[in-house]
Amino acid sequence: MVSYRAWTRRRRGLIGLIALSVAVGVVAGTLIVPQFLSNAGSNGVSTIYKTAKNRTNGSVAASSDAPGGAKTGTGKPGDTIDWVVSYRNDTSRTGTVDVKDPLSSAGAYVPDSLRLPAAQIPGQPFAPQFSTNGGSTWQAGAPPTNANGVGFTGGVASSAKGLQTQFGLAFQKPVGFAFNQNGGDAYNGVVAQVNGQYQVYTSYHHNTTQQALVCVTATGGVCPGWPATYTYASTQAGAKIGTGPYADLATGWEQGTFLVGTTLFWEAQATVADATGKYPVGMMCIDIVTLVSCGFHPIDKVNYAPYFAGNNPQISGTGIPASNGKYYFATANGKILCFDPSKFVRTDVSSTGLCGTFDVGGIQGSDRPPHTLTFGDYVFATLVPSWVPASVPPGTNPNLYCYRISTNSLCPGYPQAMPDGIPYGSSAHGGLAPMLSTSGALTGVCSLVSNLTDNCWNLSGAKVSSPYPASAGFHDSYAGDALTIGTKVYVPVSDGNAVGCFDFSKVSGGLAQPCSGFTSPPNPINYTSRTIAGVPGCLIAAGDGRLMNTFDADTGGPCLSTFASVTVEPVTSYCGSGAAAFTGWSSIDLVDTPAAGYANALVTVYDRNRQPVSGFSGVKLPSGTTTLDISSIPATGATSALTVEVTLQGVVDQNIGASGGTVGVSWKGAPPEMCFSTTVPDQACDAAQADLFNQATAVTRSPAATDAPNGNTTGKASFVVKADPSQCGIAFAKTSPVQNAGPGDKVAYAITVKNTGTQPYRAANFTDDLTDVLKDAVYNGDHAATAGTASYAAPTLAWTGPLAAGATVTVTYSVTVKNPDAGDHSMVNRIVSNTPGTNCPAGSTDPACVVTVRVDVKDVVWHKVDDSKNVLAGSEWTFTQVDGSGKPIGTPIVVTDCVAGSASASSGPDIDPVAGVFRLTNLGAGTYRLVETKAPFGFRLNSTPITVTVQASATTVSLADVVNKQLPVPAIPFTGGIGADAYTFGGLGLLGLVALLGGWHLLRRRRTA
Repeated sequence: MVSYRAWTRRRRGLIGLIALSVAVGVVAGTLIVPQFLSNAGSNGVSTIYKTAKNRTNGSVAASSDAPGGAKTGTGKPGDTIDWVVSYRNDTSRTGTVDVKDPLSSAGAYVPDSLRLPAAQIPGQPFAPQFSTNGGSTWQAGAPPTNANGVGFTGGVASSAKGLQTQFGLAFQKPVGFAFNQNGGDAYNGVVAQVNGQYQVYTSYHHNTTQQALVCVTATGGVCPGWPATYTYASTQAGAKIGTGPYADLATGWEQGTFLVGTTLFWEAQATVADATGKYPVGMMCIDIVTLVSCGFHPIDKVNYAPYFAGNNPQISGTGIPASNGKYYFATANGKILCFDPSKFVRTDVSSTGLCGTFDVGGIQGSDRPPHTLTFGDYVFATLVPSWVPASVPPGTNPNLYCYRISTNSLCPGYPQAMPDGIPYGSSAHGGLAPMLSTSGALTGVCSLVSNLTDNCWNLSGAKVSSPYPASAGFHDSYAGDALTIGTKVYVPVSDGNAVGCFDFSKVSGGLAQPCSGFTSPPNPINYTSRTIAGVPGCLIAAGDGRLMNTFDADTGGPCLSTFASVTVEPVTSYCGSGAAAFTGWSSIDLVDTPAAGYANALVTVYDRNRQPVSGFSGVKLPSGTTTLDISSIPATGATSALTVEVTLQGVVDQNIGASGGTVGVSWKGAPPEMCFSTTVPDQACDAAQADLFNQATAVTRSPAATDAPNGNTTGKASFVVKADPSQCGIAFAKTSPVQNAGPGDKVAYAITVKNTGTQPYRAANFTDDLTDVLKDAVYNGDHAATAGTASYAAPTLAWTGPLAAGATVTVTYSVTVKNPDAGDHSMVNRIVSNTPGTNCPAGSTDPACVVTVRVDVKDVVWHKVDDSKNVLAGSEWTFTQVDGSGKPIGTPIVVTDCVAGSASASSGPDIDPVAGVFRLTNLGAGTYRLVETKAPFGFRLNSTPITVTVQASATTVSLADVVNKQLPVPAIPFTGGIGADAYTFGGLGLLGLVALLGGWHLLRRRRTA
């Protein structure tokens, strides 16, 4: 049995354990909450954060999960904000990402500002997407002008080791194929990698009714987007193959087709003369990705139509660039033309790409097509000096010309007359081949003709013995010049039905020896051989009758090598941070290449100028070694971008790339960036500062891990935004049509409110205090506003309302001057506004804020007199304004005779202190009626209305004296009552008193006057 004390201890321990468990659970729960809910920058699957910079003022913002923590920038309406979303895949495997960035609080998207990082996985480039409803739905494509959400999708390499990686195309099947193309001669073939597969392009000279183009895959199928048979390229730039206007054009005799980037070029000639009687020659091309024609670009004119009635134009080039990277052509008129693809504008048919013309001299023109060979700094050409019809037997032969590019002149000792049969007519072309030193330097040139031995010349123009054995079986009738690789020269042999190889590093008895270990591959009616772009060690033999065959350059047997390449320029992944985000190279990795599938790998690294990087040219990696450290290569200058080419040799597994085998290049640096810009929206000048911010979400999926469906969301990158004083201005102006008014006049006022800034106002306002105006006038209650709200609460008029940039509001009202006006005769009122940017704040001295109207008043003066012109005191009157018909229109003014010591002591309308003299003031112009309502004592009432007209121009109006008649004296009774003497003496006394008072008043008046 457990004791109480022990149970208590156990209970306490149990409670403690429970508490600890709860605490641990809370902590664990906190840690387990998905970090996409906490806006963390990294959630184990991906890292994503947001930074931004105000392009206008330079301030920066960053989300809390960005390196360095949160930062808040500042801005104003109209500023441009450059946003950067940094993202990386933190899983251990390649995968896909879906980045969405709604712009609901980030401002207005700037069209065409979205920039995405370079593709990391071929065939899965980062593709833009957008939303136009704030992120509710998304669609693929470049964001339109009204986009309010941007983002991208695509394949992402693993950055689990903190490195950024970019992969090349998968290794292809070894290029070993032979096929019969449909259309015509096949000696103009070019092989290129397009969308992960090898494609072979041919331009024929036998189908001139529609200049024939054919494209087949390495397996013999039709290239995607091409017709099953031959098609044509339009003479109109921008037309898709097989569409658009077409002109009869002839293509070259030799292997003159070549590829620069994605542009396939070949020389061509019009078969119809122009207005000058000559035939334009020039370049044609197509883009092998978009399949769009560049059109026909004439670069010169020749005298004759294409040879063989529509075939073989009078322009010839090998399609092999010279040592300066430019291409050279010879024309039948004796010109050497230089062509620079970098100066060629594909979309403009007037663009020639011409980089120089050299006239060899003495050529009048020939209907025989020229024959050329470009080697390093030299161009050789065979040109017939004058026209020779095909029916003429041998006798007039071509000259051999040597042109040196670096000196822009003929080589010394040239031209040289060629012997009979070299080349002449349609059956003796004799391809040109170089003579080399044992180190591969050019020493001269030969014409490969089977029945001649004196057909070689050195660079000084002297004849020399041929280093090529006559027993090789050269054939006269097949065009096409030799291919040189190092010290090896590949030419047609076995009567033109095979490919021969001669090595000038091994010379015996003056003859170059057959290449060691090389077995001549058969190729019926072989013309020439060329390299295959991007497949080192594998050549293609092109011939008549539509035949093509590939072979290994060392063995002559099937190609047993396969190739992959990748060009990496890290700065293209940093649209925001730029070069600073790239800190160094890391490694080259062979991915998914089984050791048993090949013998070894040759790795060559080129810089951005296509020069091999020292120490990384032809590095051999034995099978099983899949990583090459390149951290020693500088990350600046020419090596800030690298092209890595990897050739797998001795391939056993024909499908080595089928499971994703490829090459990748890794570098050290920040996560790749998506960039775009927004414009800060308008903000009311009277609004509080706003928070402009942005967040993005990335959903990552890979075989190793995923954070779908919610993904990882950045914190906010914010800018505090407020309208700048320079953007805010509101101009108030108060006006009145009059500066002066009179009593009874109506005075109108207008206040204009104009937004002179670039930003709106939510509630602009002003007040207009009428206190001073109301001393002289009465408010008419007629306020009105063209927008907003005007109100009146005595004595203040007020207005408030929204005001867009550039908008104007007018507020009007009026007052009527009192009549009479007993005020100070000056109506002054000032508008006051507390709106930001106003010109009328409290205390403003701006004259636009105040209006003063002076009140001009009139006086009316008259005298009350008797028949003797003596003024009479004590009368009373009414003074009333009337309209044109005599109808009263104002309140009658009651006038009593003022008798006072001074005018200032007057308390009524009469301001003249002298009895019987009247002066009314503060009157306005108009018509009035004056009526006596009480006569002086002892005088009859004169109630006849007097019309008074006050002119606007008058200051004082003096009326005629108003005369009153004396009342009759009462009769005195003589019987009864008081005696007559009493009345008589009483009357005399009264008269005496009246006389005394009248005299005193007269004396006083005179003194006053």
